[in-house]
Amino acid sequence: MSEQAQNLNENEELVEKVQQETTSTEDPLEETIARVQELEEQLKAQVEETSKKEQDLLLRTRAEIDNMRRRSEQDIEKAHKFVLNNMKWHPESGCSFLMPGGDVMIYKRCPHCKKRVPAGEKCGCGYKREYAPPEKTRRLYHSARWQKIRDTVIGFYSGIDPYAQKHGRIEYAFTVHHIVPAEEDPDRFWRLDNLIPLSRASHDEVHGRYRASDEEKRKAQEELRSLLKLPDWAAQGGAEK
Repeated sequence: MSEQAQNLNENEELVEKVQQETTSTEDPLEETIARVQELEEQLKAQVEETSKKEQDLLLRTRAEIDNMRRRSEQDIEKAHKFVLNNMKWHPESGCSFLMPGGDVMIYKRCPHCKKRVPAGEKCGCGYKREYAPPEKTRRLYHSARWQKIRDTVIGFYSGIDPYAQKHGRIEYAFTVHHIVPAEEDPDRFWRLDNLIPLSRASHDEVHGRYRASDEEKRKAQEELRSLLKLPDWAAQGGAEK
């Protein structure tokens, strides 16, 4: 082989080597670009999927809240109807109680021992309220006039305790409370704007606030007055019709 031919072969080999190096340099770059594009597409898909999940979760949460609100409204409406249809006069206690027919029994909870007791009966723990009214006032609670006013007041609120309802509880009202105690102002004993229905637990809680301090008593009375719900004729005159 001549020297010229040998140089030509060397040049060809050199060109081929340079081309291979160039190709090997371009391939990783292309692979990197392709990988970046692939990752971008994956990230975009993940973001879209996450956004869709969050939107679905938000819609389900809203639907659940709406369902809870509707169920609560239905429960309150059923409780109102139940009380109106089943309120009976209990002659032994001188009070009105829920006395439904059949095997259904309404219970109250003793404020002292927390035991369930059938409505209209006394708890066996012997608990006695500290706020028992004076003898003169006590006789008024057994009068026919008081019974009429009492049933009227409970009817204004469909048998539901507004104080408990404000504090997140649904409780039947078994007691009609004097916002200003009868012993402090006997003239307000019969006034509807001084009467509000309470459950036994709420009644005990309110009297506990009355005993705590004069300031706490004032706050409790203001809160109760804010919960009054009377027809126009009662709100204007304050006495029974």
